[in-house]
Amino acid sequence: FRPDAYQYGTVRPLRREAEALAPEPSGEPNVVDVPRERRTVKLADLEYKPELFQARDADAGKAFNETRVNQLVRGWDPAQFSPASVVPDPDNAGKYIVYRGHHRNEAYRRIYGNDANVEVNIVNADIRDPAVLRAIQLEGDASNFKTALPNFRETVRAVQRMESLGLSEMEIADRLRKSAGEVASLQDAERLGAAAIDRVVVEPGLGPYAAELG
Repeated sequence: FRPDAYQYGTVRPLRREAEALAPEPSGEPNVVDVPRERRTVKLADLEYKPELFQARDADAGKAFNETRVNQLVRGWDPAQFSPASVVPDPDNAGKYIVYRGHHRNEAYRRIYGNDANVEVNIVNADIRDPAVLRAIQLEGDASNFKTALPNFRETVRAVQRMESLGLSEMEIADRLRKSAGEVASLQDAERLGAAAIDRVVVEPGLGPYAAELG
């Protein structure tokens, strides 16, 4: 589908009031004010679309990083498993797209097999609406910052996404738990391009210089 081809539906304003929405039982933040339900589905009915829903670094052509998935498999504890959050795939009836929880969902798949059942949090949002799609993306990004510390490239990517949603510098700072000055530095670093940002990931000490040069 083409997200820009649809202009209907509503989404709760993505500002302070969004923070008041109840989080998932896992503690992950919710942004979009739409019906949600916990349901058991087949793993085979879950899809990944990293071009839409993955702000984390992932292996080429995948929605996850193999190293991270293998770490989760080795340290697997069923009691600690938190269900992934998914949205209906508008192009495939009965299928769902994972928008947060890619790594833990993939670890579950490796352990129990693709024919196993798994609990998921279904968010009944129509992602053909561009505003809803962007809000779901933001919700997934917020989850990433809660579950594990992002690297420099992932942080810059999150800032870019929030800018595209129209959030102010202060609102971005609030969501990332950073100062406005730190957000401004990340915005400066964006201007250096992907190659420079990749270099900072390899050599984190270059981050302040990258922001200054930007």
